[in-house]
Amino acid sequence: MKENELKIQKTKEEKLKEAYIQYQMLKQQLNALNSQKSLLEKNIELMNETIENMKEINSLQEGKEILSSIGNGVYVKAELKNNKNVIIEIGNDIMIEKSIPEAILLLEKKKEEASGIIEKIDRQIIAFENEISKIERKIVEISKEVEK
Repeated sequence: MKENELKIQKTKEEKLKEAYIQYQMLKQQLNALNSQKSLLEKNIELMNETIENMKEINSLQEGKEILSSIGNGVYVKAELKNNKNVIIEIGNDIMIEKSIPEAILLLEKKKEEASGIIEKIDRQIIAFENEISKIERKIVEISKEVEK
């Protein structure tokens, strides 16, 4: 091979390496977006369950014995003293008392916000997938040139 051909070959190999690095970075970002989306979807599911549980509590009589979760699948028997209000954590270990309808509205608002974020993530995912497809085609094209 002539010196000029070696330089061209090296440039093609460098382009291939750059394209592959870019491809890997985009794949990592795409995986992160998918993870974020999954967490938000799980959070929405939990909010739906919480809303249903609050509706059920609202329909129970005060003084009724209930099971109360203390974490990780462990429950204690408790007596329902108030079926109209709940205590909600609003962040940084700050808690406030709200009526069940107010708490449900608050969770519905949080669900809407989470759904809006999911929509944005979906658009980003599509953009990343399109960019990844372009880079894959570029990698194939450059690989063929390098093999020559």
